[in-house]
Amino acid sequence: MSEADNVFGLILEGISGTGKSFLMDALLRSERYTGRSCPSSLILSEHQTQRILEKKTREGTLVKKDSLDLLDGHLSYLEGLNGKLEQMEWCRRNSTIHRIPWLFERFHLTHVLHYDFLSWSDVKDFDARLSLVNGKICLLTATEEQLDERLFELRDEHWNSYIKRFGSTRREILNHFLYEQERLIALAEETVLPTLVLNPSDTALPRAVEKVLDFWLEGGKA
Repeated sequence: MSEADNVFGLILEGISGTGKSFLMDALLRSERYTGRSCPSSLILSEHQTQRILEKKTREGTLVKKDSLDLLDGHLSYLEGLNGKLEQMEWCRRNSTIHRIPWLFERFHLTHVLHYDFLSWSDVKDFDARLSLVNGKICLLTATEEQLDERLFELRDEHWNSYIKRFGSTRREILNHFLYEQERLIALAEETVLPTLVLNPSDTALPRAVEKVLDFWLEGGKA
């Protein structure tokens, strides 16, 4: 990213149990992020980028167009903002106040992972478009031991009921999520976007936050 980039973004990917929501909250609360010079930002959690389709999924009415339209809508809005900003010549040289950092929790990789009707070829164009709005991917991972603890401990009844669809035993359920993680890592190898693979539990949270911020904001003055 250069100082001329008007928008610059990060996509947090990872299966359940890798700490996406926890890390996103820490990023957005960090002094380095809250103290940025540009007041605007675009932040979408997994509730807007993917889980908004859950009702249709439960009803069995979800189709490929629903998924692609959702991705396209979010990305088109971002592209529109970027296009307008590129037309501006700001009165103050080296101004940064207009710049927009953006963050999506889950996006096109998750859609391919979750929906059997999608393949990489269906989202390849989105991947290319994301590169034009300076997108990067941070793929969070976890070890088998970490997933075993996080998927089954301190979870509510709704979650426990949900994961039972993936197996009749703890081992079967864990294997399902481990396989999903392998598939997600393989999908990340297809992207043209700069990608950081990170197990946030390998280091203290403040260090993990700084590492992700370095990756996201590198070269800019957010």
